[in-house]
Amino acid sequence: MCSSDLVAVSKALRYLGAKKSLSVTDLSLYSDWDTIPTHLKPFLNLYIAELGYGGDHKKNLNAKRKITRAEAAVITRRLMSWAQGR
Repeated sequence: MCSSDLVAVSKALRYLGAKKSLSVTDLSLYSDWDTIPTHLKPFLNLYIAELGYGGDHKKNLNAKRKITRAEAAVITRRLMSWAQGR
């Protein structure tokens, strides 16, 4: 997920009531965690904590890769389900 997508989804989560303090996840499990820019890590942490993204089959987050339309649809569905469950 590219940085602008990640930031947009994370801001939507916060707007809808996600608590920053609840977004504590062990992200060292992902093999590319060290390659993610520091300023994006809080957004990614919130996204994973709230929506449950698990990375690819190699345990990479791929935070710099652009998402496909199918992935955007899944993210939108997860975000809407999350918001309805609040």
